[in-house]
Amino acid sequence: MTMIKYTSIKNLYNFDESMFEGDISKIKGVALNKIDGSNFGIEIKDCMDLLDDAFIFTDLKGFGYRIQSRNNMLGEGHNHYNVDNLIRQYDDGLLRIVRFLVKWYAGTNLKIKRIVFFGEVYGGYYKTNITKDQFQIRSSKKVQGRVSYTPNNELTFFDIYVEREDEGFYLNWWLVKNLFDDAKIPYPTIMKEESLWELMRFDPKFEDPEYKKFNLSKIENNFSEGIVIKPVKELKYRNERFIFKNKIEDFQERTQKKKEPRAEIEEKYLDVINFITENRIHNVYSHIVDVPKQYESIPIILKEFVSDVLKDYIKEYNLELDEKDEKSIRKYINNKSILLIKKFLRSE
Repeated sequence: MTMIKYTSIKNLYNFDESMFEGDISKIKGVALNKIDGSNFGIEIKDCMDLLDDAFIFTDLKGFGYRIQSRNNMLGEGHNHYNVDNLIRQYDDGLLRIVRFLVKWYAGTNLKIKRIVFFGEVYGGYYKTNITKDQFQIRSSKKVQGRVSYTPNNELTFFDIYVEREDEGFYLNWWLVKNLFDDAKIPYPTIMKEESLWELMRFDPKFEDPEYKKFNLSKIENNFSEGIVIKPVKELKYRNERFIFKNKIEDFQERTQKKKEPRAEIEEKYLDVINFITENRIHNVYSHIVDVPKQYESIPIILKEFVSDVLKDYIKEYNLELDEKDEKSIRKYINNKSILLIKKFLRSE
């Protein structure tokens, strides 16, 4: 069964209101705090067993569940920031949601094939001295480390994808929020609920609020990565899911100055340099599973990084490259990225 990858979230500066059929001033949306962590998914199959109220469930293990990173389905014994152990505290809540959804859609006579919960694993770093007497600190691994959240690794959830026999779709946020609240499943802090027009003008620079959930002391100038904006009822934008991210400058994955692609392919190389940034390396590395942060990992990191840069570059300028041009640009990205990746590997 093919893995369901999480939606690619577009940058807000790429939103063109003239390409959207609706009136964003009249459509209610939500702005969620954007967590600087590593994306994961929990895929649950065999959902139809839950139609039987006599069926007793205690955890996810009886449902052939699988854990995925952003790009890969993880095998047994994986070490993706301890996600497999962290989800144990949410087994009951997640299965309560699955049972509700199975029953809710049962009237359509279309079976649910699988449900995927998407979220972010984060934390493992807090830029202040905390002792075990003050806080119950578990064995954790730093995820990103650019924002202080909590000394422990934690999970937060933000989307539910349902695949039926006829179609697959993301649930509306208003339903997701109610399900999470009822099942006590954590989700990112809601920064604002307003029209999409208002949310697109919301200042993404603010001190990250997640530390409050763990009763930790405030750290000055501990700024959030930004916000994720989406409508409370799912919509399409240019035939894709309507969801955008608005990051503060320190977290941008490309420089803000945008250039039009030039006629000669040699000059197009100059545009792609804007996509080769330290923040992108951080994000790409966080999505690679079980790869140590050392020089021996350069070929693996470089391959993923070059592909990520090229994908966004082609999408940004709507390019159609022939095999020769793509090969040349890949080589250029490769050469320009080596020193930046080495600098990243030397950092703490």
